[in-house]
Amino acid sequence: MKLKLFINRHTTRNTVFTILFLFSLHLLFSQRSLTPIKNSLDDLEGLLGAPKNKITTATIQSESSTGIDINCEYEGFNDKKYTVKAEILNKTKLSLKEIIPVSVELNARAKSIDFNLQFKPLADQIYQSNIVESAFLKLTILEEGTELEKLLGGGMNNKSFLFECKKEWAIKTIANNNTIVEIKLIPLPSVSYMKPN
Repeated sequence: MKLKLFINRHTTRNTVFTILFLFSLHLLFSQRSLTPIKNSLDDLEGLLGAPKNKITTATIQSESSTGIDINCEYEGFNDKKYTVKAEILNKTKLSLKEIIPVSVELNARAKSIDFNLQFKPLADQIYQSNIVESAFLKLTILEEGTELEKLLGGGMNNKSFLFECKKEWAIKTIANNNTIVEIKLIPLPSVSYMKPN
């Protein structure tokens, strides 16, 4: 009896360790760091000194064929209120209409922010393939502007950060339960007109 109890405890402990190990591997391989794309302004800011407000990293925490969870770490943004808008772009750096941009207000103390972006095929769009490809993640910092800036359509010092985000989004068609199918009925001949074989 003691031997059996020892084996059960030992087996249970190994099972728990195995599950934790596999879960850790899943998190490790499901997470993906996105490569930042530099522009000419980055080099200019480097000459003038490091910018006080910047997004340092963007990491995919989890993803599926129609969704993506992204965590971004940042520095600064403690001088006024800021909002970050996340949007997915195609190869020509145009926003994908199938993915609605998400805006989240920054908390300077948190130093990180999370986004959940979902892919939804357009109802009036005819797709030539079962997938739509994305190429970039664009994060735009929207700062709370003065009254003059609001009249002009937003903060004049808004800045964008670009990260490489190559992904294939699956187009899943949903069946329409209200589809009307026209059925043409052909009357059968009467019994009197039917001839035996």
